[in-house]
Amino acid sequence: MDKPIPKKPVQKLELVAQYADSENNQDKPITTKEGENWRIDIFSHPVVKSRFSYKLTINNRVRIHPSPISDEQPYLFGCFSSPQEAIAAGLEEVEE
Repeated sequence: MDKPIPKKPVQKLELVAQYADSENNQDKPITTKEGENWRIDIFSHPVVKSRFSYKLTINNRVRIHPSPISDEQPYLFGCFSSPQEAIAAGLEEVEE
């Protein structure tokens, strides 16, 4: 009797698909997480392409980083190894 094949988490598969699309369009977020009055957009890091950064919007206002990663993207925060890690960091900012 064959064993059933375990299903992979859908969220991870969606992130991979969105990441593949983002390589062709750096202005498009890889993924987004939204709450009642906030939104976290995940992008490829502008300098270290294998890493990720987040953009935080609260009450329809984009937060600007006090020490930007790059002049072209002053709204990006952090350098994370995965989109999930970047989302977690953005959620910490939302809670403050």
